[in-house]
Amino acid sequence: SIGLEDGSGKPSVVVDPLIFQPEVMCACDAGHEWLEEGVSCQLCASNTYRSWEMEKCSSCPALSETVDDTGLDDISACKCAAGHFMSNGECETCPSNTYSSTVGATSMDACLQCTVGTVTANLGSNSSDDCVCPAGKTLEGGYCVECVVGRFKDTIGDQECTACTSDGMIPSGYFLTTSGTGTEAKG
Repeated sequence: SIGLEDGSGKPSVVVDPLIFQPEVMCACDAGHEWLEEGVSCQLCASNTYRSWEMEKCSSCPALSETVDDTGLDDISACKCAAGHFMSNGECETCPSNTYSSTVGATSMDACLQCTVGTVTANLGSNSSDDCVCPAGKTLEGGYCVECVVGRFKDTIGDQECTACTSDGMIPSGYFLTTSGTGTEAKG
């Protein structure tokens, strides 16, 4: 090693620059990458990480972030957004009619089922407020109930059912379906 003396005050070991390869012999710590190869290391930037076996810092998976931390050394530092969960190194979306307000969920168990009788408009819902009444039902007294005869609702949500036209017909461009989940007009 450099620094051992042979009695003359000079190093006893001389390193040949052609043999010494700092990028091979020296490595940045996990959570760091080369700033200038072989000279100095820098922390991995926000939303990236680097474990020992990786050559350089890698971006967190889509729909995740590191919450402004730098120098992270494992993919587990990447936190999936609410409405998602980490699975095999990727952020997966909570399925229909579920929601998760948890940032950094690590399994689908974080996706909670909506209250019976409610649905979500989208995958990846992040709040129980996203659980609303399906088409053909409206919110009354905290529950989704079927539209009464003479009224319909063709969208999901907690809005009121719409009255049929004055002759008792559904507006032009719609047709009526009943499926045990209320009366629904389809356009």
